[in-house]
Amino acid sequence: MVEAIVKTISVLTSLIFSIVSLLTDIAERIAVRGEMLLLLLFNWPHRMREMILIDMVQRYWPRWLTANMLTGSRVLIGAVITSILLLNDAELNSGLIATLFSLGLVTEILDGSVARAMQPIRTAKQAALGSLHDKFADRVLYTPLVWFEYWPKHEFWIQFVLIAATIGALASLAWQLINWLRPEPREVPENFSSKVSAVCYIPVVLIPLLWPDQWRYGFYCSLAATLLGIGSLWKGMKAMYSMIVEEQSDA
Repeated sequence: MVEAIVKTISVLTSLIFSIVSLLTDIAERIAVRGEMLLLLLFNWPHRMREMILIDMVQRYWPRWLTANMLTGSRVLIGAVITSILLLNDAELNSGLIATLFSLGLVTEILDGSVARAMQPIRTAKQAALGSLHDKFADRVLYTPLVWFEYWPKHEFWIQFVLIAATIGALASLAWQLINWLRPEPREVPENFSSKVSAVCYIPVVLIPLLWPDQWRYGFYCSLAATLLGIGSLWKGMKAMYSMIVEEQSDA
């Protein structure tokens, strides 16, 4: 009896790992193809935007307003939004929440360019800490709103995607933390899959907030964001694993 239970658990575990491996492989393939398409369509505008922002920051940006302050303000905005959600009726404060969220998006657009303009040469430790800080601020801004908007829908697939997306976000944050804690952190370049995943979360948040009857369109966007996010995370983890193996072989 015990052997049969152990065998069943082993088979189920193997099946789960096979399914997860298949899903992550599909997500990675989609992310790679999507990244190629995004690079083809948006690489030049992205570079131009970066050049213009960095030039403007170098010319006109107040030196006291650092990138870390912008990122930290996003944490504060996320905390204020969470307080509003917990203490008040979100429908009555939807305009205020949307305004605060949009302000948080502005800081997200600017903080990277401000960091590169004001501190073009950074140590690996500083770069890893900046990336960890940025990812943490994003989670604080997005996660409470997404849970508040979608968990009450009481549909299995909606709650499943919500949990999966949250686990993926926490895994990404843990990966950034581990990299920062390493004696010699390595900076893995951002990829377009990660960027478009973040962009997809904007309608995920704003649609049910501003147009509650159309909330399903926000959920459809969350599917794309989750899939691209998993692919991006999987690519980053593989890159980090390759770096660790390379360092061990060199040693």
